[in-house]
Amino acid sequence: MASSGNFCTGNPNYRGSLTSVDGYAVFTLGDLKASFNNNQDAGGMCTHSFASGKFYFEFTVIAGGNESGKVVSMGIADVGSGYTKSARGSGYGTLTGEIGLDGRDGKVRKDNSVTKTYSELSEKIRDGNIVGVAVDADNGAIYFSLNGTFMGSGDPTSGSSKTNAGATWTAGGTVRWVPTVAVAGGSNPVLTMNFGQDSSFCGAKTSGSAASADGEGFGDFYYAPPSGFLALCSANLPIGSGIDPNLTDDDHPQKQFGVVTYTGNSGTNAISGLGFQPDLLWFKIRNTASNGPLVDSSRGVTKTVFSQITDAEVTNGHLASFDSDGFTLNNTSSDYLANFNTNTNTYVAWAWKCNGGTTATNSEGTTTCTTQANTNAGFSIITYTGTGSAATLGHGLDGAPEFVMVKRRSGAAQRWVVYHIGVGETKYLTLQDSDAAADSSGMFNDTAPSATLLSIGNESNVSTNTLTYIAYCWQPIEGFSNFGKFTGNNVVDGAFIYTGFRPRMLFVKSATAGESWAVFDTARNTTNTVDKGVFWDSDAQETTGSGSGFDIDFLSNGFKMRANHDNINGSQTYVFGAWGDVPFRYNNAF
Repeated sequence: MASSGNFCTGNPNYRGSLTSVDGYAVFTLGDLKASFNNNQDAGGMCTHSFASGKFYFEFTVIAGGNESGKVVSMGIADVGSGYTKSARGSGYGTLTGEIGLDGRDGKVRKDNSVTKTYSELSEKIRDGNIVGVAVDADNGAIYFSLNGTFMGSGDPTSGSSKTNAGATWTAGGTVRWVPTVAVAGGSNPVLTMNFGQDSSFCGAKTSGSAASADGEGFGDFYYAPPSGFLALCSANLPIGSGIDPNLTDDDHPQKQFGVVTYTGNSGTNAISGLGFQPDLLWFKIRNTASNGPLVDSSRGVTKTVFSQITDAEVTNGHLASFDSDGFTLNNTSSDYLANFNTNTNTYVAWAWKCNGGTTATNSEGTTTCTTQANTNAGFSIITYTGTGSAATLGHGLDGAPEFVMVKRRSGAAQRWVVYHIGVGETKYLTLQDSDAAADSSGMFNDTAPSATLLSIGNESNVSTNTLTYIAYCWQPIEGFSNFGKFTGNNVVDGAFIYTGFRPRMLFVKSATAGESWAVFDTARNTTNTVDKGVFWDSDAQETTGSGSGFDIDFLSNGFKMRANHDNINGSQTYVFGAWGDVPFRYNNAF
C-alpha cells in the first residue's frame, strides 16, 4: 500500500493576533492532545488545509466536558479568507470564517449564527464522548456525529443534497478549510484528536470499535468514516494535476518556477541551473542600489519595464536570450535603468515558465488581446492596447487569477496597478511604491477576475486609448502557488500561514499601511531562518542578517513569522504570494 504521508496534527506554530499564550492550545503527544490553561477561552489550528475534497476526523474529550456552561470542541475555519484568531474562544463558530459545534447546547454556528441545534447534545459533550467531524468541501457541508451516529439524522454521503447538514456554504471560490480546536472556560480542559493516526486516541480509549481505514486504505479510526470521506493526511490532499510530480516529469513545480543567484561580469554571461526555459525574468541587484527589470518572451528580450519606477518600457540589448536551462546576458553597461550584469555585482533572478514565447490572439473579452498562457502553473502574460474605456480581457487560464500586475508600456510614465485577492476588486495596490491599498473603480472596474476574463477600468494606468500595456496574471495552483492575506501579531512568535507547499519564493506586503513589498527566497537563504529581504518597490540593496528584522521559517506546509518587523508582521493586515518547489503531499526537507 502507498504511504499515507503525514497525518494532520495540532499546529504549535500557529499564532493569531493574541500575544498571551493563554489564548492557545498546548499540544503534546505528537501534537494530538490539546490542553488548555485553567478557565481560559482559547483555541488552536491544525496542520493540514484543503479547498476541495471530503475529509473525516474524530476527537474525544478527556477533561472539561462535564462542567456546566463550558465548551470543549473542534470545528473548521476558512484560512483562505485571512482567518486569524483575533478574539477569545475561536473554534466553535463564534468568529467570521468559522464553523463549529458548541458542546454546551448542541448548537452548530457559522460566522456566529446558529445553523443547527442537535437534540442529542441537549446536555453537553461529556468526558469520554467521541465526536466525528465530516467536512464535504466539494459540496459545502459539515456533519457531526456522537459516538458513531451522525446527529440530526445527518447524511454525509448525500452529496449535493446536503441532507441535514450541520451547516452549509457555497463550495468553491477561495474557501480553504483547516480544523480548529477550542474551549471556553473550564478546569484545565483536554481533548485528544484522531485524524487517522490512532483509534485509541493516544491511549485514552481501548482499541477502536471499527479500527477502520478510509476508502484509500489510509488511517485508523475509532468509527468508520462515511463513504467517500478520507483521512486528513498528506497523501489525500488535493494537488493540481498539471504540476503533480507523480504524473509529470516536465511540468512539476521545479520546472515551472525557479530562482537563481549570479555575479555580473559586464560581458556575455550564461546563467544556468533553472531546469527550464523561462518566459518571465524579474531581476534584482543585491549589493547596491538599482532598479528591478522585468523581461518576458511575449514582448521579447530587448523590452524592459521596471518594478520600482513608473517609466515606460525601454529597449536595450542587455538580455541576449531565454535558454533551455536559464538565460544569457549581454550587458556591458552599468546603466541604472537596466543593470543586469555589472562586473562583480551580485544579483537574484526570479523566473516563471509560460508557453515558450508562443502567443495567441484572445477575443473572449470586449477587447481583443494577445495571451501567452501556462494553464498547468496558472500563469499568463497579456499584451493589449487600451481603449480609454472599461473593458474585459481574456487571460487564457483555467481559473480566476488572484494576483495581477498591469503596467502601461508606452506614452508618459504611469504606475503599476496590482490586483490581489487579499484586498479585493474594489481596491488596488501599486508595485512601485509602498502605499496601502487604495479605493478606485477605475482600475479593475470593481469586478473580480473570472475564470476566463480580467476586468479593467477606464483609468489611464490600465486603459488609455491607443497606448500599449502588459499584464501578468497568476492563478493559485494546489501544491504550487498560493495568494492570500493574514493579520500580523507584532511579536516574534508570529503568524503561521498555510500554503500547501514549501515556499521557494515569498512576497509580503501590508495592505493597510505604507510598507514595502518584501521578497524572500531559498536561493539566497538555503536554510532557516530566511532573513535576506529585497524590495520590489525600492532600489535599496538586500537587507540581511542580525538586525534586519527579517526572520521567517519556510516550512513544508507554509511559513512562520519569527520577527515583528512592520514589513512582515506588525499590527497590520498583509497580503502575500508564494510559489513552491515541493508540494506538501510529498516528502521534502529544507
